[in-house]
Amino acid sequence: METITELYNQFDAATKANPVLAGVLSLWGLTVLTLVCRTLPSRILLTIFKQCTTSVTFNNAGWSGNRHQFNGFLGWFGKSRWVSLSRYLSLEGNDWSGREIVIGAGFGLHVFFYRGRLFWFRKTRLESSGSEVEKHEITVYTLGRTQAPIRALIEDFRYRPDGTKVGVYRYGEDGWEHHTAIPKRAMKTVVLEASLKRRLLADIEHFNANREWFESRGMPYKMTFVLHGQPGTGKTSLISALA
Repeated sequence: METITELYNQFDAATKANPVLAGVLSLWGLTVLTLVCRTLPSRILLTIFKQCTTSVTFNNAGWSGNRHQFNGFLGWFGKSRWVSLSRYLSLEGNDWSGREIVIGAGFGLHVFFYRGRLFWFRKTRLESSGSEVEKHEITVYTLGRTQAPIRALIEDFRYRPDGTKVGVYRYGEDGWEHHTAIPKRAMKTVVLEASLKRRLLADIEHFNANREWFESRGMPYKMTFVLHGQPGTGKTSLISALA
């Protein structure tokens, strides 16, 4: 305590002897006080916000395999009555579902209610340099610390494969991308020599049942067929039926 008193007395004497120093120190102290007063409330509010809300984040970048969920949420929101309240709109095309949403959620904040509970989400851009796809991110929030409302919402909008269709994927710079979906085709509808059909199906079934054989030998688990023939002889039809 004596040390603090002594330092204060020295500081007081120095400022009295030098008015310029006193002015500089006073201005500095006022600046620090102003910054603290400006940043402290926002930090407090941010802490309270984090403690009182639950959120889920997903994107269309494919980094974590949730691109289907991203499109699923946009499709779900686009069909809800709450999309009419949005002031930020965009044109959305969801090839993965075989349909198009003419108007969807744009970049910004959107509010909706689900099962009587307030939700809101923000759609933002992600860094997309070096990619053919513009990358977006969505974060959905709701009040409360329980995950149950968020999980119930996810269950409603999550991607569910159409059992009547087969997905078509295309390999690009960002890996495999879902391009479209086509109706399933029965093998019996493909005109092909019966023995060749049986051989192809037997090879594929053997491949599917022996993944461990490939992995135990350090071999890539893949199988390749080379189909050749004139246009219209059924190559694409055979691929669809095999898929």
